[in-house]
Amino acid sequence: MDIIAAIAEQRRQDLQELQNLRDLQDLQDLQDVQDLVNQPRRAPIWRRNRLDPFTDIQNEREFKARFRFDRPNLHKVVELVKPFLDLGDSNRGLPISAELIVCSALEMMAGGHFYWVGGYTCGTALSTAWKNMKRFVNALLTDEVRRRFLCMPSSEQQRENISEVFKKYKLNNVIGGVDSINAQIIGGFDRRIYDILLTAPGSFHDAAVCSMSQGKGWLETRFPQRFFLGESAYPQTEVMMTPYSED
Repeated sequence: MDIIAAIAEQRRQDLQELQNLRDLQDLQDLQDVQDLVNQPRRAPIWRRNRLDPFTDIQNEREFKARFRFDRPNLHKVVELVKPFLDLGDSNRGLPISAELIVCSALEMMAGGHFYWVGGYTCGTALSTAWKNMKRFVNALLTDEVRRRFLCMPSSEQQRENISEVFKKYKLNNVIGGVDSINAQIIGGFDRRIYDILLTAPGSFHDAAVCSMSQGKGWLETRFPQRFFLGESAYPQTEVMMTPYSED
């Protein structure tokens, strides 16, 4: 009987030890689960709260002050350049809209802001603000867009400019004026810009810039009896009328 009792006791102890091992394993598994639950989570992806100018800016005066266009005309600008902005078809990485590209660029151009200011006010990074400006300007300079707005004056516009300049200044056959600071611009009495020359370095003299201008060649070839008005830095030529000394 003592042997049977000893075997039974040993069996009971073995079962108890096995149960303790199982309980220990369960505790270890539970601890592993708790560790997984309590471990630091990966920081959430930070997304900028980008501005939608057409809905977030309710005040019309503020809208026009920031972008220099009212809403209907700004919509026209967006639709005009949208095909040339290379937006792509992917939605990865929170892609920027055509509206925000145009508004971001216009705000910097209208206010003379640096890129970081334009990026901050529109909710984009500095690098994105720079890309917005580049994409918008490149879209404006495509032939499809540029030729709709930048072209030399038509015959009707020339007649109107000649008439208005003569009425006010008593100068004959003047169809436009030329001036340059960082770019040479040819404009008319009707307040339209006909041509912009951006390719000349800032170190170039106004006379040298004028000699490179397509507008000068256009006038000499097509209308040699008409004139542009220019400041004294420009040379007096057959198609350029500049101030002269009364002495």
